[in-house]
Amino acid sequence: MSMINTILTTTVIDRKRSKRHLADSSGNSSSSSSHSFVKKAKAAPTTARKTKRQAKSYDAFKFETSFVERYDPLKRTATVVVGDGNLANPFETVKIVPKFLSNLPSLCKEALRAHHNGSTPFPTNVPGIPTSKFAGTDPWIPTQKYEVQAMYEVKDSRSKMQLLYEGWDSETITTQIGTSILESSAIRSNFLESLRGYVDDNQANLINTYRYLTEELIKDSQNKFWLYEDMSYYHSRLQKEQGMAQIFYFCMQNNPVVPPTCSYTTANVMPQKVLDYLLACRQNKRFVELLGRGAKKLQATGSCENPDKCVCDKTKKILYKEKAINLVPNADGLLNLENVGVSDEKIVMECSDACGCSMQCPRRQLQRGQQKALVVFYEGEGFGFGVRAGEDIKAGELLCEYTGEVFRDSETRESCSTDEERDQFDRLRSDTSYDIGFSVMNKDVVISAKYAGNVARYFNHCCSSNAMFIETHTRVTESEPLVPRVAVYASKDIKAGEKITITYWDIQDYKRKSRYSCRCGAATCIRWLPAPFR
Repeated sequence: MSMINTILTTTVIDRKRSKRHLADSSGNSSSSSSHSFVKKAKAAPTTARKTKRQAKSYDAFKFETSFVERYDPLKRTATVVVGDGNLANPFETVKIVPKFLSNLPSLCKEALRAHHNGSTPFPTNVPGIPTSKFAGTDPWIPTQKYEVQAMYEVKDSRSKMQLLYEGWDSETITTQIGTSILESSAIRSNFLESLRGYVDDNQANLINTYRYLTEELIKDSQNKFWLYEDMSYYHSRLQKEQGMAQIFYFCMQNNPVVPPTCSYTTANVMPQKVLDYLLACRQNKRFVELLGRGAKKLQATGSCENPDKCVCDKTKKILYKEKAINLVPNADGLLNLENVGVSDEKIVMECSDACGCSMQCPRRQLQRGQQKALVVFYEGEGFGFGVRAGEDIKAGELLCEYTGEVFRDSETRESCSTDEERDQFDRLRSDTSYDIGFSVMNKDVVISAKYAGNVARYFNHCCSSNAMFIETHTRVTESEPLVPRVAVYASKDIKAGEKITITYWDIQDYKRKSRYSCRCGAATCIRWLPAPFR
């Protein structure tokens, strides 16, 4: 299902009243002096479609789109470069910043206003999340439209929804009748219901609380539940700015743990000198510059929209070793990973303008990015955070990209010219557990998701996994930089609510066991994690 960029807006029509409408979980107003709201919704565009699941679960609500993100797939940010922002930037898909920071999404104006002026402190160490919110006693701006951050169901009612507004605390939640349903809220509710077959009794007992809320939870605006909700919303907005699907965060514990403090980024981040190095690599040449003897005789294969002119397979033959498996998607964009091993050298070659196909070509999966909702889920002590499917996912389907900070493995501390570079060197080398390298594209390139990354940094290990990392050669046009990237694909069908796991090593590649036990629970579990060669 393609993600429909949907944010409903409401506006105050009675701005003389001083208190915002506070509704309990049954939908009854607890204040006779409340604001009235009216939803302003435009007609849904012809591209907006309801899934069968949405129609079944939410047939009482007409799904409408009243806000569409301004997203240009040809200008989606693929790389963030930390450098001199005053220099001319010749690339459409590269964003140059003087320092990488986790900022609020550009369209979250009310959240930014609350961050500076809100009366309710909301302390958090999570980068990019507002540290204060507006309360019911804060004034409203005349004619202001207010973005709906989330919708929650009202138990035993199919005509009411509880609305939480961007930048406002939980005690200002309102209840409305006949409100259109946010797609993200429909996915959230369906995911929570799907969990019943996968979680323990304690977590199952919290499902209704997370779906319908409780009066106690609504009045506890400092509960860490609301921090997880904020992370879900603001990270999803960052995703939507790049045309990608939602991210949700859940810690289904009676006393939620403190969430991770990683900076969220939808694109890889690197210093200018790493980009300069990559631009000088042979991979960054245009196809016509790579052509050598016999290259023109190579036959194209696969599912490109323009197979006669597709250069993907030819480029693979020219640039990469023969034994590396060339994984070609079918007409539906799915990879056949049935007989592909963890330690097999493999690569996906994606189309560019040299192939003459459109952005809807099956061989442009990573360029379009994550299109199914994923959930960062706290799996309990000893496991930490993992990832679950927010929707049903097919075997061979793209899940997401593995993003982080990019550095060169060959770089030494002595080669760093400034204190800032030396600090960065020490920081990224202090913990390699979030590092991922390349065996096909460039063995000198490493991506670290320790301090900055996306949902992919949370994939847990399992000896019998259902997803796989795959190196990807991709750029929208040949005028853009070719940066080695890592995609994550499903190797099996995955149901909504099910864990998504990766096998991080092939036991056959290791000669001895480590002192760390593996607790993945798979029937084929190796019991003791392998130790690498000395």
